[in-house]
Order: sequence, then structure tokens, then C-alpha cells
Amino acid sequence: MRSRRRLDVALALAFALAATGSRPIAHAQSTPPVLVVVTAPAQAPAELTNDLRAALVEALSTHVRGRPVVALTDAERLATAARCSEDACHGAIVAQAGAVLGAFAFVARPGPRQPFAVRLELRDPVSGLVRGQPLHITLPSTDRAAISAALAAPVAALAPHLPRPPRPTTLLVAVNADDAVVTVDGREVGRSPLAPFEIEPGRRVVEVRRDGYLIQRRELTIQGGEDARLDVVLESAAAAEGPDATDDAEPPAGSPDRPRSSPGSRSEPPWYMRWYVLAAGAALLVGGGVLVVALATSGEDEPQGFRIPPIRPR
Repeated sequence: MRSRRRLDVALALAFALAATGSRPIAHAQSTPPVLVVVTAPAQAPAELTNDLRAALVEALSTHVRGRPVVALTDAERLATAARCSEDACHGAIVAQAGAVLGAFAFVARPGPRQPFAVRLELRDPVSGLVRGQPLHITLPSTDRAAISAALAAPVAALAPHLPRPPRPTTLLVAVNADDAVVTVDGREVGRSPLAPFEIEPGRRVVEVRRDGYLIQRRELTIQGGEDARLDVVLESAAAAEGPDATDDAEPPAGSPDRPRSSPGSRSEPPWYMRWYVLAAGAALLVGGGVLVVALATSGEDEPQGFRIPPIRPR
């Protein structure tokens, strides 16, 4: 018997380790859920198991708002949960699902004519320790409405042991222009300036548009419980039309490309059009011409070579 229990624990831990190694744990990307595990004997109707699972998910969701509640439906894992007799075995099933807490409902029928009974336990992941005290619930009938009514008070009694609602995830979109339309995944959330607003974690597409400006589109991944911020700088459509549109435009006042001038003064011509530059250029041209003429005419009557002085007799 002990060897069988150890085998169940080993199998559950092996499943948990395999799942952890093959995929990211759920809470690494979003808010970790509460896992609902319902096990029932073979003689229990399938409708009873399904209705009990759905009613338990609904009842828990009202007490853990903002946190998902999911049900375990894998037949192999449910069979493992039904065989678990150790805390660590239950904890491994919760950890494998990436859940923050497991709600285990064990269905039994004391006698053939007696109503079904449910033992409800809240268990931590990994360790599988029970939070609070297990609750014993009697189902007066297998009707869905009767099951929901029977679960309402016991689940409310377990509320102090349920995980707190997660910290809200917010996004602040800061835009350099007012009255810009901000949309998230195609849904308008408002116009700039915007206060931080709540948003679902995950990959989101933010688009900002305003008349006269180019549309800005950003993709970002937001973690659960994060206070994310996105800065968007809108660019004027006229300024982005091309160099032809910007070459003729006068630089804005105070920019380095715009010369400063005192009131009433005229703008100065380019340096190559100023009078002293033109005068110097003309003088150089005239002087160069005179030098060329002088050099050309100075050697016409002179003999070639060196002059030898005449020899006079003594």
C-alpha cells in the first residue's frame, strides 16, 4: 500500500516537472489561476460531475475577482488526483497547472439511496497542504440549481483562505500632443492627455492618431500587476512629406539654422556677394593681367643666354 502511494506521488511530481520544463508556468505570463479539481466515483452520473465543476468555478469566481478560475478536465490527471493520498501528490497537480491554489472536490455516495456528499478542500501548490478545514457538503439533488445553492455558503466560508485579488495592471500612454485618439487592440480608450487605465496583461497593440500627424503604432507585452508606460511622439505630417517641403520653409525662430537679426535690420547677403570680397577679386584679376603682360613683353629684345663683357686691350 505504501509503495502504491509513493508511486502516485512520484507520478504526479514527474508530470509537474515535465510540464514545468516543457512550457512556461502560467503565472510567468499572466495572473496565476485557481484550479478546480473534481473527482467522482464511477457510479456518479457524468452530468453531476460536470454541473458540480461548473458551479464550483462560478462560486469561486465571485470571491477571487480579477483572478481566473479554471477546471482540470484532463482525464489522466483527474485519475491521478483520484488516486492521490499524499499532500505532495495534490500539490504537484496544482503546481503543474501553474495555479496559485487548488480547490479539490471529492464526490462520494455513502449508500445507494443516500444523496451524494462532497468533501471540499483548498490546497497549496507543491506542498499540497490544506488551507483551513475541509468542508463536507451534502447535495440534496443532482440539479444544477440545487448544486449551486448547496455550494454558496461553504464557499463563502472559505473566502478568508482564498488568494487575494491580483494587483491591477495599468498602462499610461503619454503623448506629446493633446486631443490624440488612443486605441488598444482596435478599441478606443480615450483622448490625450490620459490617466493610467487598467488593461489585461499580454501582448497589446497601441495606436495613436491625430489630424495633421502621422499615425503611430506600437506593440508591447505587459506583465500582470505591472504599471506600464508608453511614450509616443507624434510627428507632423507636413514635416515628414520630404525635403522639397522642408527646404523652402523658414526655420523656426530660435533654431540654429535661422540667423538672428535686430528689429528693423535687413538680412545680410552671402559672403561672396559682399563689396569687399568683390573688390578684392577684381583687384586680383587686374593685377594678374598686368603681371602676365609684363612678363610676356619683357624678354622680346633681350638676347638669349648670359651677356659676356667685352675684352679691352691694356
